[in-house]
Order: sequence, then C-alpha cells, then structure tokens
Amino acid sequence: PFWGVGAPDLGIALLKSFLEGRGVSCATVDVNAHAYAYKGKKYGEYWDLKNGYNFCMERDAMLEYYRDNRPLMLHYMHEIANFNPVVVGCSVKVTCRVVTELFLEDFRNLYPGHKHVLGGPEVAHFMKNSDELLSRDYIDAVCQDEGEHALLEYVKAVKEGAGRPV
Repeated sequence: PFWGVGAPDLGIALLKSFLEGRGVSCATVDVNAHAYAYKGKKYGEYWDLKNGYNFCMERDAMLEYYRDNRPLMLHYMHEIANFNPVVVGCSVKVTCRVVTELFLEDFRNLYPGHKHVLGGPEVAHFMKNSDELLSRDYIDAVCQDEGEHALLEYVKAVKEGAGRPV
C-alpha cells in the first residue's frame, strides 16, 4: 500500500519474468490491491492521488494504519512463507516505505530465515539511503539501479551461501 491501483507496478512483473527465464522460480504478491479492496472509509483517501500522499511521510499515521490492518499483513506473511522463499523482495515507493519496513520487521520476527531485499524508486541510487536501510536488521540487501542482473546474482549468492557481496 499505497499505490494507484489503476497503475500497478510493472517492475515486479519484469523482474519475475527475467528470473524465471533464467531458471529461478518466483511468485508475486500484490498486497496493495487487497489492501485497497478492504480500505474502508477510514483509509480510502490514502489511495487518492489528489491528497498528495503527504500522509505516508507521517510515521504515526502509518503505524496506526499498519496496526489496524495487521490481520491482512499477517495473511500475506503466511502466504509468502508458504512459498518457502530464499529471498523476499519488495518494491518501495515513497508512499509505501514506512509500511514496507513495518511489514518486513514483523515478517522477520514471525518467519525468520529469509533474506529481504528492497528495490524501487525509494531505494534508487540518487536517494542515497542504502546505509540507512541496511542498518535495519530486517533488511539484508538493496538494489539501487536496474534490478534484473543484480537480483539474479543476489539470489545465486544466497543459494550458494557464498556470502559474497553483489
């Protein structure tokens, strides 16, 4: 959450296609679409672009949203864990950074053992926030630029247990 449901993120689909074309199985999960469908009156305006997405910078508002919608988040954590992934990746936009961080922290506590990687515009090279993100114990890697090859190499490194940087 919170991204325009009329303009779904194509980057994730492209990454999935790229990885599968190289023998890496993938699954995608769209938490945003489900969250939008169950937004209710209290949070309906959060998806409306006319509101300028200013609310998503307010950590307290995002904490409240997450608490109120934690059952939905737990549902997706369970669904993701059932895939038995090696790596869990999230595309991060300014509108979902706080919620993504809360989700990954919760996910790491409930389902440890997966590597978490972030990519997307909020993690782009020009954001210069890699050190900040990597300082969190629930974020293992970030991809600052085009993700196809970097993500493939990261998945290979994790599977090999090489521990080498990508």
